[in-house]
Amino acid sequence: MARVCIISGTGWLGHRIVHKIAERGHQVVVVSRQESRAYLSGLPADVKFLKADRHECADFEHVLYGITADVVIDVTPWLGAETESIVRAFQGRISHYIHCSSTGIYTPHSCLPATEEHECVPHLEYGGFEHKIEVDEIVQKHFRKEGFPATILRPTNIMGPGKLPIDVWGGRHPDFLPRLLDGKPIIIPNDGRALLQPVFLDDLAEAFSLAMEQPHNSIGQVFNISSRYAITLSHYIEILRHELRSTSTVEYVPMEYIIRLFSGTPYLDVPGLRFICEHMCVDCKKADRVLGYRPTMTAEEAIRHTLKWFHETGNQKKVPALGSDRKSSPSG
Repeated sequence: MARVCIISGTGWLGHRIVHKIAERGHQVVVVSRQESRAYLSGLPADVKFLKADRHECADFEHVLYGITADVVIDVTPWLGAETESIVRAFQGRISHYIHCSSTGIYTPHSCLPATEEHECVPHLEYGGFEHKIEVDEIVQKHFRKEGFPATILRPTNIMGPGKLPIDVWGGRHPDFLPRLLDGKPIIIPNDGRALLQPVFLDDLAEAFSLAMEQPHNSIGQVFNISSRYAITLSHYIEILRHELRSTSTVEYVPMEYIIRLFSGTPYLDVPGLRFICEHMCVDCKKADRVLGYRPTMTAEEAIRHTLKWFHETGNQKKVPALGSDRKSSPSG
């Protein structure tokens, strides 16, 4: 049984990792600045909670020095200074550190599917992935120079209960699914062939458990985590239309036209749109081979499971009975 510190463990992904780790019998302490998040009340009763704001580096680091742990998991690493605080606080005191990066750092792709060796060059037009590149480089540097026992997991777009699915413009706009329910027209950037490869929330949480319990295989390594294959945006919207029984028509328009038309409005995040127009397609064979990572849901199943949650929790009262009991999608 390990003592596990999970930083940012009260959020959407973090609380699922906490549950996975605690269910395996490990002792868990959660460090988060949020005491009022909806997920906090759902954490296992024996999980300890410490309040600390990672953006207040001095106080945050002081709290970390007071924690005794074997394993540290950082769910939302973002700024280099915060990651350096974590390394300083736990250097020489833990046996394993795991953090959540993103396959978005491979954008724009030079080859498909992207492997863990894909070159990562900051491109500001794709929405802040330069921060993910920075924190990855920091922990890899400390692993090489001082043997800091780091593992990096890079997930794709996450789907699952608790958060709205991504829209076809690269965000999670609350008007997207209601628009489909109302039968309003949907515009898809370019020709709809951009690739999307969602990973199911619980599959990603399981990957953290697998990496933690196999330190001899995972320390010093980077792993892509996703479903087994990518789908096109056109197929994605067809799944949504089918499951929601939507009568929305679909129109394909150039990405730059969408930017000119909606830039500066609440409906469009330009970096998000540019990002989703790049192919999200990665190779997860390394995680399969080394960790035994086997995603339980396909891309389509992850989407349907998210829509089932959307329906059952009453996020929109006019959500109809879903078509997920049918044996196939429109594309077969």
